[in-house]
Amino acid sequence: MEVSPEILRYALSIFDYSDFLESGRLRILLSPILEEDLYSAFRGISGFPISFIPHRGSNHWKKNSYEELRFISESFFHKKDVNISTLTRFEKIWTRNFISNLPQLTSMEPIRSLFGICQGKADVLVCGAGPSLILSLNDIKTYRKNLVLIAVDTALMVLWNFGIDPDLVFSVDPQVLNTKYLEGYNGNAKIVFDPTSSYHSLRLPGKFKNGFFTSSPFPLIRILSSKPEEEIGAVDFGGSVSTNAVSLAEKMGARNILLVGQDLSFPNKLAHCKGAVLEERFNHIESRKLRREYHNHKQMTALPVKKAASIQGGEIRTNEKLLIFKKWFEEHPKKIFGSISEKTALF
Repeated sequence: MEVSPEILRYALSIFDYSDFLESGRLRILLSPILEEDLYSAFRGISGFPISFIPHRGSNHWKKNSYEELRFISESFFHKKDVNISTLTRFEKIWTRNFISNLPQLTSMEPIRSLFGICQGKADVLVCGAGPSLILSLNDIKTYRKNLVLIAVDTALMVLWNFGIDPDLVFSVDPQVLNTKYLEGYNGNAKIVFDPTSSYHSLRLPGKFKNGFFTSSPFPLIRILSSKPEEEIGAVDFGGSVSTNAVSLAEKMGARNILLVGQDLSFPNKLAHCKGAVLEERFNHIESRKLRREYHNHKQMTALPVKKAASIQGGEIRTNEKLLIFKKWFEEHPKKIFGSISEKTALF
């Protein structure tokens, strides 16, 4: 990786690297480098151990420029390690869920049928389940008829219990607990479902199951289509169900995309919206030694504490995982996002 085109041009002029470039043993990236460039450069070799070796002379010459490259690379490698760990952890669950979901998937529509449906004439509101969602419920209810409303599954029952029925509910989590987010819902929303999500979800009562399914990077998706991204339709993965929902809003052709409950932080020292399923289940399992305050503290401290700029000014508490999502929104140039939450990290 190189910052200066002049240095790269000079290096290529004094030695013939053609054989190395053609064989793929040498891959050159020139600044500015995007995450997509790194994915392309490391395709096929990302599973191998990777060392980052800076050139000391260049680092002394333009420290800020080369340190930026190092930061981008280390962030990419960290995310790659997280993805590999996720694959190792969930591979068996994904396989079981996909096979169990096959009968129901055949009666659902591919997500591609939603692409372009807004034609740039409708605004889309994406609801996450961050702590600030509770502060925006009155506004959402007031302007509900003016918006296409996409809710992530964790926010569904918070909205439903407040008398708000979304148009679409996005579900991607393969764990059984994910089904709890949908229990008790009998509204008119349609589910947008990842084929590897918990198979229990499609066995719940309700009309929401007659929805849409997405493509998946999981290889078994080719059972449904030989060209899944073209025939089924794919949304971008940013590591969170909210990033998937925002990508869907883009591909629907939204005029504007608004975010609510997407705090990317822990406002008021809370990890989830009050009334969310994960919070309410403590009404049943809370004990003297397992308090909800302790559980909330564990969620906030599971990863090293980081600070991010707040939309209200100053700094707000966050962590590495949430910063990955924040970076996805910042680097997603296809659409201008707007957060209407009162307390959130600035992006």
